[in-house]
Amino acid sequence: MSHNGQWYADADSFTSETMKNLDEYIAKTDKVDNFITLTRSIVSAPKGFGKTLLLKYARRKIVNSSSARSVIAIPSAIELDSFPCSLPYNHKLSECLHDYSIWIQLWEVSIGFSVIAAYCNKLKDSTLLVQILEECTDNRFDQIKCHREIKKISNLLSQPNKEISSNTLLTVNPSETLSSLLDISPNLLDKYLKVVLRATHQACLSVKRPVYVFIDRTDEGITDYPEREIWNNAQNGIVGAVFNLTRSTGQIKVFASIRKEAWDACKDEKKGQYCDNVVELSYTNIELKDIFEHAIRVYEDEKTLMRNGRQLNSTVEKFIGFTEVENPYGNENEQPFDYMLRHIVPRPRDLIVLGRHIHNAAVEGNLTLNKFVEIVNEIPATHVANQYFMEAFRFTETLKDTSLVRVWSLMRKNVLFKSELIEICAQYNREKTDCIAKKGQSCVDCKGANKIFSDLYRIGIIGNIIEKHHGTDSGDLVQNFQAPGSIPEGVIPDSSIYLLHPAMDYYIKIINGNSSYAPVRGVIVGHGKTWSNKHEILALLRFTRDQFNFARLEGDIKIMDAYQNLESAIIESSDVDTLVETSEKFKQTVVTNNNSTDGIKDAAGFVSNILGSVDKIQSLLPNLA
Repeated sequence: MSHNGQWYADADSFTSETMKNLDEYIAKTDKVDNFITLTRSIVSAPKGFGKTLLLKYARRKIVNSSSARSVIAIPSAIELDSFPCSLPYNHKLSECLHDYSIWIQLWEVSIGFSVIAAYCNKLKDSTLLVQILEECTDNRFDQIKCHREIKKISNLLSQPNKEISSNTLLTVNPSETLSSLLDISPNLLDKYLKVVLRATHQACLSVKRPVYVFIDRTDEGITDYPEREIWNNAQNGIVGAVFNLTRSTGQIKVFASIRKEAWDACKDEKKGQYCDNVVELSYTNIELKDIFEHAIRVYEDEKTLMRNGRQLNSTVEKFIGFTEVENPYGNENEQPFDYMLRHIVPRPRDLIVLGRHIHNAAVEGNLTLNKFVEIVNEIPATHVANQYFMEAFRFTETLKDTSLVRVWSLMRKNVLFKSELIEICAQYNREKTDCIAKKGQSCVDCKGANKIFSDLYRIGIIGNIIEKHHGTDSGDLVQNFQAPGSIPEGVIPDSSIYLLHPAMDYYIKIINGNSSYAPVRGVIVGHGKTWSNKHEILALLRFTRDQFNFARLEGDIKIMDAYQNLESAIIESSDVDTLVETSEKFKQTVVTNNNSTDGIKDAAGFVSNILGSVDKIQSLLPNLA
């Protein structure tokens, strides 16, 4: 079934018509199946992994089941409840919300009230509401201004013998109750919750019909409270609340989404027990390709899959129309999907966004190979700059206070030696503090600087080189970028080489206007790509070239010609003897043509550094791979 290229990148974009066939949009993986089969009810994942879509699917599956007539679904008027609370910042409340146990109680009471109110409304019987009201409004709470949901119940029960009529709707969503609870004085909230919680639990035990609650976007709540601990507690609290509510009764089931970043930070001693109810979404590269191919089958028709009558093998190739992409900075071709995957933050949403733009180009008749490359270079770059960084600010110490435009203006390439990264950081922070790393000290001990590269590493924009099988003796090296949502603590790990995510190439050079920026030729950057002596040599060679940016040598045209000959020879993998001969010619050209060194401080040292790099290159050539 084709949907003419709509390519829905956000679950909220689905129309009422497409919602009827929601099942066909979901690409099944083992972890997705754990959720959509209703085996587990909490889904944990970073943004862009499809949490909202899965929640909507779970609700549709339940309310459309054969036993749906006896099912009570909360919320009733909309698909999912959410928590968009914009309370003004309150210092005392902030102190209260740092207490993780308070959040468990808040969610238990909020969900419990919703369940009981909906259940009583379904039965047209206010007995359970009377029971709660008697507990919640006794003399101990005369001093407390009851929240609006208690008022609704109180007004209704002022005539307790009056039957609840069909036009008296007590549809109270958990988010409404939670928002109202947070209006209570922080000094009284803890005391209030303990008594209300007891009454709520007791009433929930009397629920005799299946009640399903669907809660989404807890990560977007209390936006005026920037503390990450409160953000974590608000989400992990719902997991604890669900555990407490559902273990005592089989009639209540709560489906909810939380962010991976919060779940990873959960320190509850019961987390091991909670895990039985939590699906942690993650996708391998193969699964991401399956998701993209599934989307192609759903959204495209034969017209958009035909490219000048050519018969192509894979679904991706049929959609894009090409079997290979030539990388302008390397001497190897890539499959189209691999090229896409390198340039995005690897999550389903980003693939769907690319799919939409590729579809539009195909419909317009201008999906050439160059157009495909342009789309894949440009769209992730603007997405990362405009959205991904904003999403990541909560998890970084410095980025929200950093002028990233200035950071990018200092970048010249995508492969940097440690000394170069230190130099950029020192330039950026020169007005704040002296760089202690230049003095041989550890960045861990730096107190005054914005640790920009540590934060960029933590969110997967700066990468490093690691052993392929960490902890083994394999010796194989690969490029490593942090996956979305992983957010490790601490500073950037020590590495001889650091890498910039390919999504930033287009942004820095075109959008940021840094005309001096250019990726290192012969090195294809991407998570999981191998790192060999050849790449090390090319990085060193580019390092020597960058030295020319700071000086003018007599005969520099000859030097640059010799440099380009050596670079091309290495990229094309000539035999070792030829490479040694070519590198020696480059070395001699530098020595011969450095007679005039106007403007160069310590000219002898300058040339010595270049020759030292060439010597190291020659030492690596015998093991070129």
